Amino acid sequence: YTAISYMWGSPEDTKTITINGMPVTVGENLAAALDCLRSSLVDKVWIDAICINQDDIDERNAQILRIRDIFSQSLAVTVWLGEDEMSG
Repeated sequence: YTAISYMWGSPEDTKTITINGMPVTVGENLAAALDCLRSSLVDKVWIDAICINQDDIDERNAQILRIRDIFSQSLAVTVWLGEDEMSG
């Protein structure tokens, strides 16, 4: 898997994406990152906002303690800071 590190952005700026046929609301910055990665060879990704149940505080706290392992055991880490403002 590829782990994605990205800026979350404003919680008000969201988009709905589809994962395995299910709608999922994510931040606009993450949606842009996934759109960009769609054309790459990446097929399995780990994304904290999706892979960790953000509504379950106990799970979230437990998974945060594993972040170092999650990122260090990934095949690659993609860092996404945002879209290039010069290109738009």
